Amino acid sequence: MPHRFKSDARTNRPPKALRAKSLRRSLLASFATSEFSARFWIMKLARALAALMLLTMDVPFSAAAQTPSGKEAGIEGFITISPTQPGPVRVDAPASEPLANTAFVVEKENAEVASFTTDDHGRFRIQLPPGHYKVSIKGRKTTIGHFGPFEAEVVADKMTSVRWNCDSGIR
Repeated sequence: MPHRFKSDARTNRPPKALRAKSLRRSLLASFATSEFSARFWIMKLARALAALMLLTMDVPFSAAAQTPSGKEAGIEGFITISPTQPGPVRVDAPASEPLANTAFVVEKENAEVASFTTDDHGRFRIQLPPGHYKVSIKGRKTTIGHFGPFEAEVVADKMTSVRWNCDSGIR
């Protein structure tokens, strides 16, 4: 079948302008397929609008959680527990491990003002106004072990970093 155009002698391909025209035709043909139907584009647009609405709705909530000066204040840190096993600690075993997924209460002047739960790695972060706080495990009734109270001082515009170790009571 003879070509209607003069090919490039080096590549035996049609000239660039004709390649672009061919590309446009193939794209238009693909838009006509079911994959690129109007329903597909409407759903993509709806998803994009929903994501945009969620992002714009999130801004006021995160701004309201901050202190008036715009910087965060509170306590953040890491809580561990030790010993993790009875008897002497082996050389190849860790002496402590993160206290994961554990609820704690935050008190100020003997009144509960907040609570938090540590994550899988024993970390936590809680925003609080400036003041002196006591933190202890939530709902603990037994006398074995030591799970607080731990004390922390929160100053304006600063996250107070702590590293607390709970005593499991295992010997």
